[in-house]
Amino acid sequence: MVAAIRLPPVDRGLPRAADRPLATHIYSGTFFHKVALLSAIRAILSLFSWSREPMSQSLNNLQPWGAFLMRLVLGVAMMYHGYSKVVPAGGFHRGNGLSALDHFAHYVSSLGLPYWLGYISALTEFLGGLLILLGLLTRFAAFMIACNMAVALIMVSRHHGYSGSEYGLALFVIALMVLFYGAGTAAVDRRLGLS
Repeated sequence: MVAAIRLPPVDRGLPRAADRPLATHIYSGTFFHKVALLSAIRAILSLFSWSREPMSQSLNNLQPWGAFLMRLVLGVAMMYHGYSKVVPAGGFHRGNGLSALDHFAHYVSSLGLPYWLGYISALTEFLGGLLILLGLLTRFAAFMIACNMAVALIMVSRHHGYSGSEYGLALFVIALMVLFYGAGTAAVDRRLGLS
């Protein structure tokens, strides 16, 4: 009986297929092609490799413009929602010019809050939005809007769940950001030296 002798496989120093990097599985060219491909990829990636310091510095230079855009969004949104609470449906020339404010104050009192708080809330939305939009008394207006939105979230939006309070929560956070950061660029506060 002749016994079969198994010889160990010849080790050529090459990694097994499972141990090779993915790039060698994708491109099955010769060794020199692979080296050329990898060096070309490294050269392309080196074009896009910036150091963190200049990139963060350029982004830091854009922060006032980011605050400006947030301020614009907050101002327009608050004025839009406050307009119907301040200006009556037929305009001011039809009898009672305070009918929209009275109507909103009555709604606020139905929530269990003081009647006068409806006037403060409506004027905060409309006039506070105007102040935010202009960048005049920005931090004071942002504080008033943040308080207004906090009350709105607690008293009204929480009954509608998260999907009903997303917008109010976003406006609340934007108001806090403007309160903490300031008006940003293109603001009347900067011209008057108030920021």
